[in-house]
Amino acid sequence: MEREYLGGEIVFQVEENQNFPEIKIRNTPEEIRADEWIVLSLDEETKRKFGPPGSEGKATLAVSNYKIQYGPMEISDHTQLNQVVNIKINNETAVKESSKRTPKIKWLRFDSEGYPSERALIKKEYETEIKEIERGDYGNVNELGIAIALEDLNGDGKDEVVVALFHPYFSGYRANCLLQIYTMKDEKLDQQFPLSNANLIVGEQGDQQEVGVIDNPELQWKDIVVNRNLWRWDGEKYE
Repeated sequence: MEREYLGGEIVFQVEENQNFPEIKIRNTPEEIRADEWIVLSLDEETKRKFGPPGSEGKATLAVSNYKIQYGPMEISDHTQLNQVVNIKINNETAVKESSKRTPKIKWLRFDSEGYPSERALIKKEYETEIKEIERGDYGNVNELGIAIALEDLNGDGKDEVVVALFHPYFSGYRANCLLQIYTMKDEKLDQQFPLSNANLIVGEQGDQQEVGVIDNPELQWKDIVVNRNLWRWDGEKYE
């Protein structure tokens, strides 16, 4: 199932049978909940059983503590996974070949306090927004968190600046930060490439596994992985 805001999760569409009949929301007027689906947040080892990202198929699961939720949109049921009985992946041969070619991800190392010269440039870039945030114009979060990673994305021998801006003004409330990319020229910020909202938790040593890069020999710029979603250079921007 395509759910843009559920990147990286395993999503199941419930197959209607005697165990999962249609769920009636109300009798008058009669309304049947048409979209019954479950999101399971699984560990990485269990996720791999369902194939690489983008795989589709059918699975039989043994579950317990099934909780039904209903809302106008973006509401999923919750359940506890006890056992994966069987999995049938569509086009399994292609999936196996794809798994063999799974590229290596280099996870970027973010720093929430370091890179003073780049940090000063970023603060200058967002000087107005920082003042408004500190003044309380955008809620009770009065500080803009800034985490920076450096990576040569386009192979020119110079690091690009990957910035994570932590504040609801930039990210909304479904993510905790907004990612931006800047090239550098003459020790100043040059081109800006918006990337994506993200959920990013940075460890004490700057380690994380939500934002990474993959070498792409066919393109000038590296691919970028954000929350298990792939962003690829189209010649002008990442999409």
